[in-house]
Amino acid sequence: MMIFGGNGEGFLDNLREPQKQALSALENPFVVRLWGGADAKWALPSVDKPGLGMSADFVNWFFNTYKSDENFSEDLEKELRKVTQDSERSESYLSMLAELQTELPNMNVIYNCNVFTNEYFQDEQIGNAVNVNAIKYLKENGVNILGTVLGNEVYSVYNFDFDKYKLVLESLIPAILEEFPDMKIGLVVAPEPFNRKDHADWNTKVFAYINEHPDINWAVDVHPYLNQEVKEASVKMPEAGTLVKSYENQVFTSIEEGYDTLKNIISEEEYTEPFLQFIEYVESNTDPNVKIWATEFNIIPAGFWANTYLQAESLFKILVNTIFTYHATDRLEALCIHNLIGNWLWGMFSKVNTKADLVPDNFTDEYISRTSWESFKLVDKLFSYIKNDQDVELIEWYSGSNITLVPDTENVKFYHLPFMIDTAIVNMDATTIGISNPTDVQISVEGLGAQNLYDSSGLFGMIDTKNSVPTQDVGQLNSTLVMHPAAFEGGETVSLGYLFDPDLYRYLFGIMTIVVQPVEENVVLNLDPVAEITSPDEVLLRRRNPATMFELNAYNSFDPDGNIVAYEWYRLLDGEYVLFSEDPEVNVIVDEPLDLTIQLRVLDSDGASSTAYKTITVRKFSWRDYFLNWFK
Repeated sequence: MMIFGGNGEGFLDNLREPQKQALSALENPFVVRLWGGADAKWALPSVDKPGLGMSADFVNWFFNTYKSDENFSEDLEKELRKVTQDSERSESYLSMLAELQTELPNMNVIYNCNVFTNEYFQDEQIGNAVNVNAIKYLKENGVNILGTVLGNEVYSVYNFDFDKYKLVLESLIPAILEEFPDMKIGLVVAPEPFNRKDHADWNTKVFAYINEHPDINWAVDVHPYLNQEVKEASVKMPEAGTLVKSYENQVFTSIEEGYDTLKNIISEEEYTEPFLQFIEYVESNTDPNVKIWATEFNIIPAGFWANTYLQAESLFKILVNTIFTYHATDRLEALCIHNLIGNWLWGMFSKVNTKADLVPDNFTDEYISRTSWESFKLVDKLFSYIKNDQDVELIEWYSGSNITLVPDTENVKFYHLPFMIDTAIVNMDATTIGISNPTDVQISVEGLGAQNLYDSSGLFGMIDTKNSVPTQDVGQLNSTLVMHPAAFEGGETVSLGYLFDPDLYRYLFGIMTIVVQPVEENVVLNLDPVAEITSPDEVLLRRRNPATMFELNAYNSFDPDGNIVAYEWYRLLDGEYVLFSEDPEVNVIVDEPLDLTIQLRVLDSDGASSTAYKTITVRKFSWRDYFLNWFK
């Protein structure tokens, strides 16, 4: 079964009660890869040590062994600060994770092993025990371990020397399987095999190693970031924003070209093909029993796109298309957005930035949900729709065109349609024709809307754009309405564009759910007649003999699927409508000024009715009217 989630760097540090509640409200299990990012390189967790059990000696050893770039000193200083912070934790991350599992029973964990412990300790038994004992503690304390991945992006650390990785595998895998024979073992592949030979060569060796050991319960860990795919847009992003006045807010004309370019890329049907192609590439090189874990993915560089409407739309399209492709299989097991909860603005939740975020005065939470969280929630719902027992009739993209609704004769039908719409180009006009039962069709939409592609959650400016200021907050779209389409005999085409108000949001994505009630077989639904009053808008009383007659008629009334058989004319008197005629045409005499309110009710041959109202102004003929008529 496919499980969605996020990379877990910063997860335990930044998780608070509101975020626990949000995760608890998900309809499906979720997965977190721990430990995330760089933490996995020097995590030495033990229940007897605070945090991740980081060691300054280990970090210094790692940098002296594997780092030699120009940022050596700066990066080392940064990671040593992490060690100090880690030593100040109140308890071990292992015990924190075990406690958290009781609060979030729907949580699953992909445990990320530190593959450098053997080399650091110069003792395989001690090095392996760091990872095995941590997994053992978690499993014994009820943590749902989906599997373990051996390292984080280690191909770059090892400079694509697979033999170094293989040394670790030959030692650590037997140690894990001795304690947990059925443990799923994930190996790391490089993300750009189609563009770089060193990536392709590394992956070929990983696949060969997996295929040479078919008795192991394998998984492959991939990080298919979209970088090259959005490069055309990224190169247009400026170093600094040029601010101009637009609407009531500041917007950045200098970045709009970049965002418009990215929007065009995302809108292309083949946008997600490279992502899916990478998954297919792993499939084609491994046995069908091997699972695939995409434990990190997003669009990068994060500083250009993070926490914007457009980033959320990109994630939504990738996740939805992945569901379409893989929900019926069991190859792609885990799909994790980078990242779930952290200090960074590109997390699904992240700490409020007091210098950048504009949050309401009554906002009390230390963390705020970012735009990617809205994508995640929507996909969680869509996945439930697919898995449950509802008759999910249609799962495809809706882009503002008409759709055909075909009711069943016995069962309720459910249509769940993801959509991504630019309301400026989608036709907003729609015609609806009433039927006798107004609950035959119910439509609900939920999603995210924005006026600008770079609008964000929390209202902060661009991360990597200097001098930028907040623009507009994104808005949640959530509405339900009853629809009256035409008769459904044989299927009917109905335009749904009117659901999306271009004055409120220009850009929208989300899920439209259409519930169609069953229709009895061979029963033709009766359409309501249409009542229309034909009369003057104003009646002028004569000066000498004020009694004046005028005509009312209902000849423009009609029944779209039959005949009108009865007419009823009512006049409003003292707050009540009083019947005064049952003819299609009637003459009315008035002799004093008033506002005369008339009601017309028409009935068709099948018993359906329709009502129209009109107010006619009756006033005295004046000299001004005399001269106006004379000049005519």
